[in-house]
Amino acid sequence: SGSAGGSSAGRSSNNKIEDTPSSGRGDVKYQIDEYIGRLRTENMADPGNIHKTLNLAESLRQRDLSIHDGGSAQAEAIQLFEDAIDLILKQRQELIQSGRPTNVVPLINGGSSHMQGSDSQSLNQELFLDTNSKSTDGILVATYCSLAKMYFMANMFERAVKAYDTALNLSSGDYL
Repeated sequence: SGSAGGSSAGRSSNNKIEDTPSSGRGDVKYQIDEYIGRLRTENMADPGNIHKTLNLAESLRQRDLSIHDGGSAQAEAIQLFEDAIDLILKQRQELIQSGRPTNVVPLINGGSSHMQGSDSQSLNQELFLDTNSKSTDGILVATYCSLAKMYFMANMFERAVKAYDTALNLSSGDYL
């Protein structure tokens, strides 16, 4: 009865679906925004956590793809992707300074992935892995690609090209 199907509930007089918790589309928007709110809280509690920052940024990017409200979350997502890149670059520099490779998938919780702890991965091998399963280089390239997508969605085309170029340069062209 509250869906966009046959009932007039959740509709304005011009038959447009309103974003209210009682309308079908509003339910989804409400759920997405609630989830993003929880991610914001987690990120604020641990702002130096790359994975939490990326999870929030990617969720905001996905929200922008799903909910067409004029890009209300674009600036926040862009800032979060930029913050994540800064964190990843810092982590990468620390690995380099300690003589450790940046293209090895870390062992996580005793890890069981066939790629974890392996030597010198091609970034193509990491392409479809989730963020927690990627090497530092893989996370960096993927984050530049996500930032480029966000720039593109925000009509910042020159910045999008620059971010993609950075990803290609980091990956020696074998990631994309």
